[in-house]
Amino acid sequence: MKYHIHLDGETQGPFTRAELEEKSLPPDTPCAAESDAAWDKLGAILERPEPPRLYIETTAVGALVGGVLVALWLGAAVFGGGMAKVLLLVGCIGVLALGVLAIVRIRNAPEFNGTPLAAIGMTLALVAMTTGLIVKPRSDRGGSSSQAKNKKEDNDKGGRGGGFGFAKAKMRANRIKCVNNLQQIYKAGLAFAQDNGERFPWQLTSSGVRHHFGPEAAASSRYGMQINPDLNEVVAHPNSLAAAGVYAIPAMKMELQTPKILHSPCDPARSADNEIVQENWRSYNTSTQGVSAELGRGCSYVLVRGADTQRPSSVYALTRNWSTDNLNTGKWLGSDSDPGNARTMDGLSASQGQCVMMDGSAKQSTNADFQANGPITRNARHSTGGDGRGQTSLNLIRGPGL
Repeated sequence: MKYHIHLDGETQGPFTRAELEEKSLPPDTPCAAESDAAWDKLGAILERPEPPRLYIETTAVGALVGGVLVALWLGAAVFGGGMAKVLLLVGCIGVLALGVLAIVRIRNAPEFNGTPLAAIGMTLALVAMTTGLIVKPRSDRGGSSSQAKNKKEDNDKGGRGGGFGFAKAKMRANRIKCVNNLQQIYKAGLAFAQDNGERFPWQLTSSGVRHHFGPEAAASSRYGMQINPDLNEVVAHPNSLAAAGVYAIPAMKMELQTPKILHSPCDPARSADNEIVQENWRSYNTSTQGVSAELGRGCSYVLVRGADTQRPSSVYALTRNWSTDNLNTGKWLGSDSDPGNARTMDGLSASQGQCVMMDGSAKQSTNADFQANGPITRNARHSTGGDGRGQTSLNLIRGPGL
């Protein structure tokens, strides 16, 4: 340890203890160690024993370095093989033992310090060992036959989309966009019904038919009157039993605003047809030109004849990839299971589709929702209210192009 003295009006030093003793300075000379902020008398300092010099315990440094190394090795243990994990555990145990040795030696020798270094190294080793035991290691070289099979399937399916994970994420995003489209289509249909006595285009009475489909409908045509008392279908104008005919009613076009929402991102094969529909959107008019097959070819959604504003559990619209014309039977067609079917949508797999209900909820659907014992089918058997009595019709409205 070295000291400074204040002599002849100035601070001098630093000096060792031996150098100060050789100077034979007055005992009251102001003196202070380099680490002290306050001045003391030289005589008092020389009478006190000099503090022992402290040394860093080398085993503490070794524990710190070892802790850092095992922490760096942790990644190899998690993503490597079993041998990497064994080496990690051995290294952690070694670091812990070295840390304990360092602490014992420091306590037994006052001239040594470094306990914080040993503690940090031991902490890193404990964290690395715990993580290595909890996280399941992964082997990219070996692995089971099922892992190899999955990896091959991922490579095969992800060839176009830059990896199967990216392709699956894009598929999920497209299904969400498709659900949003259905909600917009539902809102347009609901607005039309609210302006027409809670009736959709296929439920209009003769006066409504004359207004939206042409002046030739007489009151004796029985439009809007129930056909079968056990099913809520009513007499409908023929053009209203085509989805394209419904979409091209001028009042409905105002509610839809854009034909872009009539095309699902899960239906890429119809993208070009929908672009044609966008160009010719203003020209479509069911009341003057009838049903446009061109418009139908650019659409991805069909309607349900039993939809009713007073039956919230009824289905209003769904993607066109249902295999039959009734939701009591059939299935969702998939590009993987039914690639040759004209109703298949390339962005949907087997048992995948979307639908929107009359309560405004839209969902990603599976086969289990419909068919003979699906929850939507069961609800249809017991629904009441609206423009007709009896069970809710699950017959689809498709028409030209769909």
